[in-house]
Amino acid sequence: MGINDFRISVFDDENNKPSYQNNQPEAGAADAKDTIITDEVVAIVAAQAALATDSVASMSSNMAGDIVESLGVRNPTKGVAVRTNEGRVILDLYIIVKYGKKISDIAWNVQENVKKEVENMTGAVVESVNIHVSGVDFTQKAKKA
Repeated sequence: MGINDFRISVFDDENNKPSYQNNQPEAGAADAKDTIITDEVVAIVAAQAALATDSVASMSSNMAGDIVESLGVRNPTKGVAVRTNEGRVILDLYIIVKYGKKISDIAWNVQENVKKEVENMTGAVVESVNIHVSGVDFTQKAKKA
């Protein structure tokens, strides 16, 4: 497991509740069935949820990411940083929004969509989704409500 991966230990007890952990097995968890979900998987889910949000033009990246993409390599985790804190996921998303809608509304919708999708698809608890608006895309004007 990577340093920031988290573990979901599923026990076959009557409560059948998963236990979210950050790289540390629970005491007595020798019989647990482990599913390891990497930060990369969480980042992919978060990026796709953000891109599916109305008025998000694209994810933002750094210079190195732009060079890699110019070579034709697609980066599905572009614009997403994942951290864990005691088994809870903290996400930083760097987005470019479409011109024409209130940026704070777009950011709120992205936060809601990303939190819902990451929790539904991974079972992880999302502590926070921090939105960083890196730019405005004027080529694809958003429809005004």
